[in-house]
Amino acid sequence: MLTAVLGSGSAVAQSGPMWAMAETYKRNQEELQSYRWKSRTEVTVGGKLQELTLFRVRTDLDGKLHKTPIETDQPEPKVRGPIRRRRAKKKLKKAAEFSQDLRELIRSYTQFTPRQMHSVFARAGEWRGQGATEGVTRVQARGVVRRGDTMDIWVDSRTRRLRRVEIRTSLDGKFVDVVTEFRDLEDGPTYPAWTLVRTETRGKPLIIRTDNFDYVRQVP
Repeated sequence: MLTAVLGSGSAVAQSGPMWAMAETYKRNQEELQSYRWKSRTEVTVGGKLQELTLFRVRTDLDGKLHKTPIETDQPEPKVRGPIRRRRAKKKLKKAAEFSQDLRELIRSYTQFTPRQMHSVFARAGEWRGQGATEGVTRVQARGVVRRGDTMDIWVDSRTRRLRRVEIRTSLDGKFVDVVTEFRDLEDGPTYPAWTLVRTETRGKPLIIRTDNFDYVRQVP
């Protein structure tokens, strides 16, 4: 059960809980800049693997992610005949283009600057958990990136650290649902352990799953 304790507003009080959440996010992102890690992304369409890529990832001083591919697996379409193969490759190309647009959309939600996160919390409502959800606070914002979208953020009520983010938005008239679960590095910051994106393309379910692991502190 979640009980509302704060409605949406036009600004975040610098001494209020929303401000504390935004500041915690800011400090966490700054601490993450001192780490590098690996990221594995799997793309499936209609239950079939379309792409599997392993990246090496780091964050620069401006908070921008830099991803370097280490391994890539992109199965060739198993069809007979040159005409069918061309059609299959064309479909894969369109799916790849849609996946790229999708990644750009998701990036606009997941790579907030501290200022953008303050803006999100400024127009959000807050609910504190009770009973089974005690110790967790949910924050919901609407119209974050696109009109009609919603972004639900679960944080630890004591530490204000992120625990889960759910996004409901759209792309080219299709629904897009995103779920990210967060974990804490030992004696370190919080990181997005995995992200699951669900939508559809050509009438088939499109799923993109990203797992982040092997976090190592970079040597200055």
